[in-house]
Amino acid sequence: MLERVADLYAHIFLFLSGAMDWIMEKRHRRMLDSFNENFRKRFDDEVTAIKDKAEHIRSLAGQSSRAELRATRLIVEELERDLRLGLEGEARRQAEMTHFREEIKKEFSQERQQMREGQRQLGACLNLMLQEGAMRSLQANRMIYIPLQLSDPLQLAFTAAHPAQGTGYFSPMVFVWNC
Repeated sequence: MLERVADLYAHIFLFLSGAMDWIMEKRHRRMLDSFNENFRKRFDDEVTAIKDKAEHIRSLAGQSSRAELRATRLIVEELERDLRLGLEGEARRQAEMTHFREEIKKEFSQERQQMREGQRQLGACLNLMLQEGAMRSLQANRMIYIPLQLSDPLQLAFTAAHPAQGTGYFSPMVFVWNC
């Protein structure tokens, strides 16, 4: 990592050296360069190299930080287990019970989440099955199923006030018409 940081600093100093060379040029040459649109390309390679090296160092630092955090967590878990083993008698039994209770809580929470997901999926399947059965039943009885929106009272009022031929039934949710 230190070599990568040293390489980054080397590229920064190369860039600064190029900028210093430009500053040391005569005044009229710098003025002409300021109007030159391609002048920026003179420093683009160094700027790109500096950005790439800095990003690489940043990603390595992030990886190192995550690895160190994981190692620290594993050490703490190991120390926690060693602490329980180092205790004797009632204190050890109490520490084991506390650890066991925490493990059961974790498992119970996971199982409860899985059960909620299963119930949601079961409800969705049951809803779909009931809708399909209702559609088959309505088609078998030669009835027309017209779902109505509760948010559209004009449609409900129009449907109730102007029935087509035959008999019909309507509720706030569904209008069923015999053909």
